[in-house]
Amino acid sequence: MNFNWILVPINFSKDSRRALEVADSRAAASEGGLILLHVDHRESTVKTRLAIDQGPLEKWTRFIKKTSAKRIAYITCRGKPEDEILRIAQQYEVSAIVMGRGGTGQRAGKIAQAVLLEFPQATEWVSANTSGTQAAA
Repeated sequence: MNFNWILVPINFSKDSRRALEVADSRAAASEGGLILLHVDHRESTVKTRLAIDQGPLEKWTRFIKKTSAKRIAYITCRGKPEDEILRIAQQYEVSAIVMGRGGTGQRAGKIAQAVLLEFPQATEWVSANTSGTQAAA
């Protein structure tokens, strides 16, 4: 039986928080785990770090109510957000990406759209402004 990882890109927005809540419920129900990913789009020579200390991303643990702490991983990396989200999804063979929708009005944000184009089978958009979620595929 494969372990189900759910990737949750975090940009510290209300949509990201809502996505984390949805992913938390799904991970707990499937006995899976969460990968919280923050991509810093600023240029740097440092590519990826696995967190040991309590940085801004790790502090988001307070929003996780159902998934065991042993099933949560934190990754911070630098690069183009959509590229890094897809790279991490492939590297860790995630079963789903649950992310904030972003954008305005009826149109999702450019990062959410780019991820959907490359990972349509398991991408779900979540918005803090609606009560439900929207399957992107």
